[in-house]
Amino acid sequence: MKLGKEDLSKKTTIRIGPVVNWIQIESVEDLSAIDTYKKQFSGQFWIGNGSNLLVSDAAKNLLFISLSGKFNLIEYDGQTVIAGAGVKISTLLDFCIKNGLSGLEWMAGIPATVGGAIFMNAGVGVDCILNHIKSIDCLIDGRIAELREFDFEYRKGIERKILSAKFEFCKTDKAQVYGNFEAARAARIKRQPSGRSFGSIFKNPRGLYAGKLIEECGLKGMTSGGAVISERHANFIINRTGASFDDVYNLILEAEKRVYEKFGIILAREVKIV
Repeated sequence: MKLGKEDLSKKTTIRIGPVVNWIQIESVEDLSAIDTYKKQFSGQFWIGNGSNLLVSDAAKNLLFISLSGKFNLIEYDGQTVIAGAGVKISTLLDFCIKNGLSGLEWMAGIPATVGGAIFMNAGVGVDCILNHIKSIDCLIDGRIAELREFDFEYRKGIERKILSAKFEFCKTDKAQVYGNFEAARAARIKRQPSGRSFGSIFKNPRGLYAGKLIEECGLKGMTSGGAVISERHANFIINRTGASFDDVYNLILEAEKRVYEKFGIILAREVKIV
């Protein structure tokens, strides 16, 4: 484990963020050493793949913690899959395809790690990642604790320092898993815009779609500096040309304001702003 610096404009999917203090955790032993840095920084932030994340210059005073090594491994005994929090969803899906394990194919194309997806309770439609998890190992008060029962809701998951998770899958034909995966990937490409983005800006209000509400306010294509509300899907902001934190944040505030003025609806943010 070594304290260093990383440029978050290279670590986040929207390609925005300052140079920050950074530690890579590779083992259980490294976890106990995190506390030695508490007094040096104003706080800590555990980062996954950098999606659903918008970071301001104020984050320069934080310590960003990333998981690798032991936490990038997948274990499988023929029945149970244990995936480290640092494992990318794309890697987990490749593993599932090779082993004929069905359940998460709908996550095809989601640029998250296992830990980040659990923290946010990533989902598509009515399904979500926590529907497929048996237990979660977390770091709580400096000790590793296993959670077997947990509450979650739409786009709100386990907001703890997640280390690994046990998954429950259905064993089936590899070709079927691959076919499901490809269908989900194609559907995602069709409905979502390309470009540098952190994903959905807002959660969908019950029975409604945030993107549709923003579109009906006439905000598709609205720009702020180098950022633009996508013409393809209004619940996405694209970093078109060197957008800053303020460029994106101004568009978020404008969407919130205009939707409230027109519909009386307060949009809940899906993106995490640091």
